[in-house]
Amino acid sequence: MKELLLVKFVSVLMAGFLLIQCKKKDIYFQGVPDTGEPAAVDIMIHDFTAEGYKKQKINWTLKADTSYVIYADSKIEMKNIRLVYHENPRDTSVITCQNSVMNRVTNDLTLKDDVKVKSSNGRELYTEVLYWNSKNEELFTDEPVKIIYPGGEIINGKGMKSDGSLNKIHIYKPVGVHAEHEK
Repeated sequence: MKELLLVKFVSVLMAGFLLIQCKKKDIYFQGVPDTGEPAAVDIMIHDFTAEGYKKQKINWTLKADTSYVIYADSKIEMKNIRLVYHENPRDTSVITCQNSVMNRVTNDLTLKDDVKVKSSNGRELYTEVLYWNSKNEELFTDEPVKIIYPGGEIINGKGMKSDGSLNKIHIYKPVGVHAEHEK
C-alpha cells in the first residue's frame, strides 16, 4: 500500500514539474485537443521555429504562429507559416501560407491556403497547394499556379516544378501568358 502511494505521489510530482517547465517555454502538453485543432495532438507550440542546415550553413528557417506535433503520424501541423529558403547567399525565397504539414522524418512540406513564394530574383508564385521535397530541394504542385516575372509577364498554368529560388520553373500546362498591364 505504501509503495502504491509513493508511486502515485512521484507521478503527480513529475507531471506537475513537466507542466511548469513546459509553460515556461510556451509549450503545452495536451491530452485532448481543443476544438479546431488537429486530432491526437501530443504537443502544441506557440511561436514555433525550425532550421535546416546544409554543409554547416543555414539552408532554411521556418516560423509558424502555432504548431501541433503529432508523434503517431511523425508530422507537425502549422498555422500561419513563413519559410525562408537560402539556396545560396544570392538566391533566397520567402514562402508564406496559412496552413502547412511537415513530415518530421523527411522535412518534406505540404503548404496550403494562400501560398505565396517571393524570390530574390523578383519572381513570384501564387497557388493554393504547394509541396516541398527536401531531399531534391524542389517545389511542385498539380494545382493552378500564377507566376509573375520581374518584367511584368504573368504566366498562368496548372501544375509546376521548380527549384527553391524559382530560377528553373517548369509549368506542366500553361494556360496563358500576358503582360501585367493587360490584366
